[in-house]
Amino acid sequence: MKDLYEYMKIKDGFALTITDQVIVPYTRQTRMSKWKSKAAQKYNKNQKVLNSIFEIIKNTEKIPFYDKSIPLTLSVKYQMLRDKHSNNHKRIDTSNIFKAVEDAMQGIFFENDTQVYNIQCSKEDSDQNIVTISLITSSVTS
Repeated sequence: MKDLYEYMKIKDGFALTITDQVIVPYTRQTRMSKWKSKAAQKYNKNQKVLNSIFEIIKNTEKIPFYDKSIPLTLSVKYQMLRDKHSNNHKRIDTSNIFKAVEDAMQGIFFENDTQVYNIQCSKEDSDQNIVTISLITSSVTS
């Protein structure tokens, strides 16, 4: 597992790069579609995988948990494997990639996604799937 990710402590937070991990974009779902929709099932399965990866990294690297009183800045950069047969990867909504990562981190690194005050997300073509995440505490002015 250690060879599939790189962790770096940075001022007021951490940066994490995970290789060879596909991010299935967030899929809106109802209670019914959770069981019937193939897209929802694929998303939920990917969320379980991401949760497991994040749990292992959190415990291995001893990353602190940010309680709900701490405002956060979350950045996600997703380098997607080029699809040689279609342009489907270009249709993936960047905000849904962000939401998928944010949902998977919730409850592991921070209490609730309402703590995220600042966001940054990007996607680009690559020869490999790589997700780079940074989570830092934010200063919020009232």
